[in-house]
Amino acid sequence: MAKKKFTVEYSLGHTAPSRLWNHLQSDTGLEGWFADRVELDEKDYTFYWGEAEQHASLISMRRDVYVRYRWWDDEPHAFFEMRIIKSELTDETTLIITDFASDPDDQDELIDLWDQQIENLKRILGVN
Repeated sequence: MAKKKFTVEYSLGHTAPSRLWNHLQSDTGLEGWFADRVELDEKDYTFYWGEAEQHASLISMRRDVYVRYRWWDDEPHAFFEMRIIKSELTDETTLIITDFASDPDDQDELIDLWDQQIENLKRILGVN
């Protein structure tokens, strides 16, 4: 069964995209909110959560706009993306997450996981 794409949006207040960018694509920026520890080898990332580890490759990015990764063991068309949208009208920043789920229950669990991770990111950024 093919995975189904979904998106979730998170308001990050008046966070500057340039400030947020490091937290989305660098090993040190991803540590502490996305994973416990991150190792980077060119475009290949190893994410650690306690004793568990997972590998992903950076497949596409545009500075201060988006970053897209693919898990090594995932389907070829599946990815996860973090996209920064800055409203010219309100000057607020939104982070849009695109991910893929195997079924509706899996999607709910993934959204809960993203919710937790984004709460950690907001704490790091000082966003209420």
